[in-house]
Amino acid sequence: MKNYWLSTIVGMAIFTLALPVHAASTYTTKASGAEYVSVEYPDGRATDASCRVTLQTNEDESKLKYRMECYNAVGITEAYLHVGPEGTIGPAVAQLFGVPSHRPYFDPQIPTGPVSGLLTEGTLRDGGDTLTMPIEDLLWDMHNGDIYVNIATERNIRGEVRGQIGAF
Repeated sequence: MKNYWLSTIVGMAIFTLALPVHAASTYTTKASGAEYVSVEYPDGRATDASCRVTLQTNEDESKLKYRMECYNAVGITEAYLHVGPEGTIGPAVAQLFGVPSHRPYFDPQIPTGPVSGLLTEGTLRDGGDTLTMPIEDLLWDMHNGDIYVNIATERNIRGEVRGQIGAF
């Protein structure tokens, strides 16, 4: 009888430890011209610009806070998260900076002047107007290394710097 209770308690403890625990996760990248991918620039793009993007989930993974700092960048017009493994080109799924195309209006800050420091910060969530996929799917793709950031400028409208998002 003692062995029965002991094995039951041990079994319950193991089951409890196996349950998923949600905790905030942090993802980051340093975007550079060397990571930029296109037919015209198969070996990357020559630029001094770079951006560091940090994304952090809340505990229940219903929101994703982001912060983007750029250095030696001029004339930034937009920044998006895209789905695609390293070295590929994929569709945009979340806008981090710029004027949403479905709400065009004049914004004197876009394009930017020279940037060396904080460019933007905000929060992505389901139902927001800058996220085109469920947050759960975005987090899954980020966890698997299939999300990258692409930052465009006046000079390079398709993208000047790019960085694959990774867990930190």
